[in-house]
Amino acid sequence: MNYYKINTGIFPDVIKICFSNEQFQQILKDHDIKEKATALEIGVAETHYLRNHYTGIIIGAFNLEEMGDEVSSVSGTIAHEASHIIDRMAEIIGEDHIVNEVRAYFTQFLVENIWKCIITEREKNVREQNRKLSKQAGKEKRRAKSKVDQHSDGSAGPDSVSKPKDIPSRTEISYWSNIAQTENNDSRIRVPRVPHSDNRLF
Repeated sequence: MNYYKINTGIFPDVIKICFSNEQFQQILKDHDIKEKATALEIGVAETHYLRNHYTGIIIGAFNLEEMGDEVSSVSGTIAHEASHIIDRMAEIIGEDHIVNEVRAYFTQFLVENIWKCIITEREKNVREQNRKLSKQAGKEKRRAKSKVDQHSDGSAGPDSVSKPKDIPSRTEISYWSNIAQTENNDSRIRVPRVPHSDNRLF
């Protein structure tokens, strides 16, 4: 099962993003975490901090169906979980809190990159749904052909459906903006572009 890794470049490389319990269980398996845990039994999103024998893993789990496609709602959910992820990262690095400009940039970084994960996952789901529909249509077409007399040489051309590339497993999103040093602590932020003007994702 595909899941996503967000590497900040300055904090430990332990942040994973998933969109189903199957992906969640794959993360646990890949990181040798024996603790029994389940993702997304209730609620729209959640953040897990689990440990194996040598490190901790932070997993942000999001239920795409429950989140819907309203940009304001999805953005709010992402920001909420980003805050929890930052708090868990503070635990891992042994700090009481990640604060001020570092927290502001870290929050922006997480929101932008979780958005990328969500968009990629939605596109993957659409491709998988299209493949299923194409296969179903192909089967129905073959059944219809078998019921009709052929007045040609009797050969039927192959039904070929091109397969789009699947997302590579455990896609890594890696990026970190330099933390700006400002004399008056004036934060200059880049606002992520909001898809579509009607305030819906797709």
